[in-house]
Amino acid sequence: MRPPSTFRSQRGDRGTPAGDPTLHDPAFKRLFGHRVTIEGLVRSYAPEKVAGIDFSTLDKMGTELVGEAMVRRYPDMLWIARKRGATGWVVILLEFQAKWDRLMALRMAVYQLLTVQELLRRMRPSPKTDSIEILSFLIYHGEGTWRAVPSLQRLFTRWVPGGYQVIARDRDAEATAARTDLAQAILKLERDRSPEATLTTVEALRQVAEETSDDYDHFMAECVAEVLVSTRRITRDQLREVRTMGQMSAAYHQSMEEYGRKWFRPKWFREGRDKGRDEGIRQGRDEGVRQERREHVRVLCRRARERFGRELAEQLAALLGDNPDPEQLLDAAGAVVSCSTGDELLNRVRSLPNR
Repeated sequence: MRPPSTFRSQRGDRGTPAGDPTLHDPAFKRLFGHRVTIEGLVRSYAPEKVAGIDFSTLDKMGTELVGEAMVRRYPDMLWIARKRGATGWVVILLEFQAKWDRLMALRMAVYQLLTVQELLRRMRPSPKTDSIEILSFLIYHGEGTWRAVPSLQRLFTRWVPGGYQVIARDRDAEATAARTDLAQAILKLERDRSPEATLTTVEALRQVAEETSDDYDHFMAECVAEVLVSTRRITRDQLREVRTMGQMSAAYHQSMEEYGRKWFRPKWFREGRDKGRDEGIRQGRDEGVRQERREHVRVLCRRARERFGRELAEQLAALLGDNPDPEQLLDAAGAVVSCSTGDELLNRVRSLPNR
C-alpha cells in the first residue's frame, strides 16, 4: 500500500532548496530519485533496519517543511515507507553536499524535527510518536575529507538538545520551598486560591521581593495584584495604594478580616441579635442574649475546627467563654478566616480587648 498522496512531492524539479546551487546536479540527484536506488542505499548503509521496512510502499515526500515561525526549510530529498508488520512510518532523508559544514548535525536535526512535525500535522488522526522513525543520510560528493561530526551529542559535548525539565506544583515541596523556591510559590498562588494558602504564599513572595531590590518589590506587587484581582480574591479598589509586597500582604490580611466579619455578621450576629431580643421579651432579655451569643461561639468554633482541628476549636471556645462581647465575636470571626495557623488565631483572640 502506497503512503497517502499528500506526502508526495509537490515541487518536482521546480525550485531550488536553500544552499549552494552547485550541489544539485540534476543527473546526480536523478539517480537517487528512484525507489530501487533508495532501497539499495538502506540495505548497504542501514542493514539493521531493512527487515522493518516495507519497501513496496516507498514513495517520495514533498521537501518543503515549514517551522513554527513560518520559515521554510528544504532538505534535498525525502522518502517515506510503511513499517513492516507494524503501524508506523519510516522516513528516509537525503542531503547532498559538495563542501563540509561544521554545523551539519544541527541542520540535519532541524530537518528531522520539521519532518516529524509535518507528518503529525498531515496525518489525521496523528500517529503515535513511537511509530515514526527517520533514517538520515548525507551524500558527500566533494573533494577532500568530510570533517564535521555526525551527531548533536558530538557537536554539543556539554549539552544534549531536546531535553527539558518540568516545573510543576509540588505539594510535598511546598512546606520547605515556600520561602526559597520562587517558581513553586508562584504556581501555588495560581492554583491554590483558598484564603489561608493565599496569605501564606503572599507572605513568602513578600520575603523574596524585599530581600532582592526595591524595583523587584514593586514589580512583584504589580504582578501579584493582577493575579489576585483577576481571580477575584481582592478588588482593585482595595489595592489602590499598594506599591510594595509588604503593603500587598497587609491589604490582603485586612481584606480577609473584613470578609470574616461580613461572613459572621449578616448570618449570625444580626439574626442572633433579633432572636435574642425576642427571647428576652419572652424569657428575660439577658438570658436570651446569652443564649444567642453561645450559639455564635458554637458556629465560630465549628468553622475553626474545619480549618485547624478539634483541639484548637476547644481552646478557642474556652477563650471566648459563654457570653463574649459582640465586637469580640466579629474580630474573632475575621481572625478565623485570615490567620494561617492555629497558634496565630489563638494569639489574636487573646489580644482582643475586653469591651
